Amino acid sequence: YVYQITKDEADLHLPSKAYETYHVPMSGDQLAAYEAAKDELLSIDEDEWGQLDQWWESIRIFRLFTTLQGITIGRWRRKDGTVVELPHYRTEVLLSVVKQIPPPEKVVIWAQYLYALRQIVEALAGEYGADEVVQLHGSMSPAKRNEALAVWRERARFLVATQGVGGHGLDMTAARYMVFYANGFKYSERLQAEDRIHRIG
Repeated sequence: YVYQITKDEADLHLPSKAYETYHVPMSGDQLAAYEAAKDELLSIDEDEWGQLDQWWESIRIFRLFTTLQGITIGRWRRKDGTVVELPHYRTEVLLSVVKQIPPPEKVVIWAQYLYALRQIVEALAGEYGADEVVQLHGSMSPAKRNEALAVWRERARFLVATQGVGGHGLDMTAARYMVFYANGFKYSERLQAEDRIHRIG
C-alpha cells in the first residue's frame, strides 16, 4: 500500500522555490530556419489532403513543435531527414547564468535533447574543466547513471541531465540551483525535475 500526501500537508517547512527567467534571442540563421520549417511542415499539397486524418494532423503538429524547439537550440532536422547546424546564443547565455552562481555551489542543468546536452557539456568543460561536469541521459546503463550521480555528489560541480531520465525519483539535494536549458512538453516532468532539489536535505 502507498499513502501519499503533498509537501504542504506534510508540513515540511521547505523554503519557497525562486525563479529567474532569461530570454535568448535567435540568430539570423535560426530565424530564417524557423520560418522555413513552419512553411515546410505546414504546407500540404493537394494529394496529401485526401490522406490526412485527425491522427496524422496531431502528429504533424507535434513534429512542428519539436522541430521548432530543435531550431532554438541550434539544430534543424528537415522534413527530408537532413540535419542543419545553426549558430545560436543559448550556450553563451547559459555560461553567463552559471557565472552568477557562486562556486562551489553545485548546479543541475536540464536539457530536452541529447544534442543540447552535448553542447552544454562541451561549453561547461571548456570553461570549468571536464572534471567539473557529469552527464546523465538515457543512453547510459543504470549502473553508469548511478556512478555518474556518485561522482557529481562527491566532486563535480555540474550535473547535465535529460528530464526523461533524471527528472523522476532521484535525490539531487546536493544542489540548490537548477537551470532549464530547454523545457520539455510535459508539465509533470518539469515539476518532477524541480522537486529533485526541493525536498528535505
